[in-house]
Amino acid sequence: MRRQLLLTPAVVLLMLNRLGTKVSALPVQRVSNSVQLNKPTRISAAQASGSAAQMTNNVLGGDLEPCANGCGFSRDGYCRVTDGDFGVHAVAAVVTDDFLTYTKSQGNDLSTPMPPSFPGLKAGDRWCLCAGRWLQAEKAGKAPKVVLAATDAKALDTIPLELLKKYAA
Repeated sequence: MRRQLLLTPAVVLLMLNRLGTKVSALPVQRVSNSVQLNKPTRISAAQASGSAAQMTNNVLGGDLEPCANGCGFSRDGYCRVTDGDFGVHAVAAVVTDDFLTYTKSQGNDLSTPMPPSFPGLKAGDRWCLCAGRWLQAEKAGKAPKVVLAATDAKALDTIPLELLKKYAA
């Protein structure tokens, strides 16, 4: 028996985001038991992040500021938690060698390049970290500094504001 793969619109969006394709909308049509995708509309990263970034608050209550080019769950430069971001990539951090060594020992190697899309991080780079991993690193004494204005308020569901402030960059 032949197996068919049924892609839902959400799965297709996730795949396109992982490939770096920005879409303003992905119109779909149901055709019997499958989904037919219409041609997506490409937009720039600035367009994709502009209005949504204004609607997202940082941990200080202001508008979320950018972290660094190509970071964040959506790779739009913002540590904005969006649908599908189950890791909660909310913490804008300035990574250190200690943190990179620690997170690698925990199974998340952020220092090794993975061409063509990921150059690997080095001490001093800014990157969006999962709130849970940052808190785990803090408990191990390896937490990096945090850019509060670029850290999504959803990080506060995991990390107390006073603790984040102690690590303010």
